[in-house]
Amino acid sequence: EIHIGVVLSLTGPGASLGIPEENALKLWTGDLAGEKVRFTVLNDNTDSTTAAKNTQKLITEEKVDLILGSSLTPPSIASSSSSPRSCARPACR
Repeated sequence: EIHIGVVLSLTGPGASLGIPEENALKLWTGDLAGEKVRFTVLNDNTDSTTAAKNTQKLITEEKVDLILGSSLTPPSIASSSSSPRSCARPACR
């Protein structure tokens, strides 16, 4: 199974981007190259601090294989800045 964590702006000013992105994920057929795919979607509320916290949660609690997101640049920068420090998995290096 491939576990993909997704941080999207589902509320706040970025919701006009995040909601269609979430809807596109719902169209996924369920597998990738023969592997079952599972998505965990978290809302960053178009807030950089929330995006960083969600990224940490996806890494430490959900143990995702891949992280996608966020919908806007400031939350994306916060997410990417927060992930290398705590990620001990080989895929994160």
